[in-house]
Amino acid sequence: MSAGRELSVVHRRASRLPVFLQPEPGVDQVEVTEVASGEVVLFWDVPSEEAKRFVRALRADLAALDTEELLDRWGAIEAP
Repeated sequence: MSAGRELSVVHRRASRLPVFLQPEPGVDQVEVTEVASGEVVLFWDVPSEEAKRFVRALRADLAALDTEELLDRWGAIEAP
């Protein structure tokens, strides 16, 4: 079964401003949660400049991989 059916990605931005207008670099929060329980499975603090690419890659794997494969691959990543 696709991981996209069991897991979801939540991206919380550090600021509402675009990255290039922020006075100092922010840190976005990215988490993977279980849909059924709402429990956070994976969590990262990502620099705002890298967050968009990070979330895009995570969502691509979410659609392509099985749940166990996704957790194995992304669980090894501590920070981008």
